[in-house]
Amino acid sequence: MRSDTIVLDGETYNILEHANILSKGGSTFLPASHLDNGLAHIERLANSPEAQSQNCETFANMATEILSDLNYAHPFREGNGRTQRAFMEQLAKRTGHDLDFEGITAARNNAASIESHGGDTVKLAAIVSESLKPEEVEARLQAVEQLEGLGVDRQTICI
Repeated sequence: MRSDTIVLDGETYNILEHANILSKGGSTFLPASHLDNGLAHIERLANSPEAQSQNCETFANMATEILSDLNYAHPFREGNGRTQRAFMEQLAKRTGHDLDFEGITAARNNAASIESHGGDTVKLAAIVSESLKPEEVEARLQAVEQLEGLGVDRQTICI
């Protein structure tokens, strides 16, 4: 878990005092001092009837909200994206959904995450919805493979 303080050469520094806010790529995250409340909120959402719904659309809507909030909480110094995807895949499995983020490129994921910080979850919702449909996951994987075969750098692909 991340904290708002670091220790350098025996001295403790409050990151927020020196850097104002914790951010990455223009997105700010929940202050570490608020992580307990933020994660408790996410836990409530994850245990809501909508997150346990077998209806794909209902689940997708709640999964988008949870993923957006979890990304905002950003509870770890490293590995947040991998942890978020694993958590969401397990959440989906719990209610019989197959959520597969394979083939989502970093560029697309980052763009959707940044927009969701501003309250626009349209791109994030599209990622979640298509990741619940095996045929769309397969099409996404094929498209990425074909673009890479043409010499396009995977890091720049935004599909």
